[in-house]
Amino acid sequence: MTAAMAEERRDQLERYLQNVTADPRVMRSDVFTEFLTLVQMHTLNVTTKKAALDVFLPNGKSVNVEVLTSDTAERVLEVVAQKLGLYPELLGYFGLFLLQCFPEGKLSGKMERYLDPALDSMLMDCRAAGDLLYMQFLERSQEIRHYGYVQLDPCTCNHPEPGCAAVLSIGNNEISCCVTLPDGQTQDFAFQMSGVKCWQVTFLGTLLDTDGPQRTLNQNLELRFQYSEDSRQQWFVVYTKQVSSQDGV
Repeated sequence: MTAAMAEERRDQLERYLQNVTADPRVMRSDVFTEFLTLVQMHTLNVTTKKAALDVFLPNGKSVNVEVLTSDTAERVLEVVAQKLGLYPELLGYFGLFLLQCFPEGKLSGKMERYLDPALDSMLMDCRAAGDLLYMQFLERSQEIRHYGYVQLDPCTCNHPEPGCAAVLSIGNNEISCCVTLPDGQTQDFAFQMSGVKCWQVTFLGTLLDTDGPQRTLNQNLELRFQYSEDSRQQWFVVYTKQVSSQDGV
């Protein structure tokens, strides 16, 4: 074979490999992936050796696994699953992700999962899968607004004008208030507890509730607190039937 023939053969092989990788079935082939990995390692003169790898779970804890530097991500996932006790048939519903850690402690990375509802019974039968899913559920739940807050029953307030319907959520050292104006529009206000100078609860009497099957006495209460912001002080008044020390105010 002449030098020109060898170069033509090399060019044809290169184009073949580029075209064949467009087929998703080939890209999912362990044989093809291992072939390319070994070729790259041979080209770069990289030797295969054992390595210890820390894989972090959704709850921030990590598991240490022993892998080879030539192992693919799929193989590493298999090793992690085996150590966690995750059923092999569930591997397709979990994955490994590279995350970037910033100095302030934040992580950058997108983690998405798709689960078939028909597999719920199998997932719940696998304790490792249940633990992983529960970690992710808690992680996502904590991103929901007012997660962990105590929400009072619907009430009325005097801000921004008297008689506005309001829903108060209390937690994370703040009082969050969603006010419905007379025209139907809503406004959100957040009062930091550090800005609350004083507060008081006033008993306004009782009302006889005759709507239900039995007559009951309902307390009418007034929650009033003074809030300071930007050198300005104002009183925020809430009329409710549900005010106590258990509500955190």
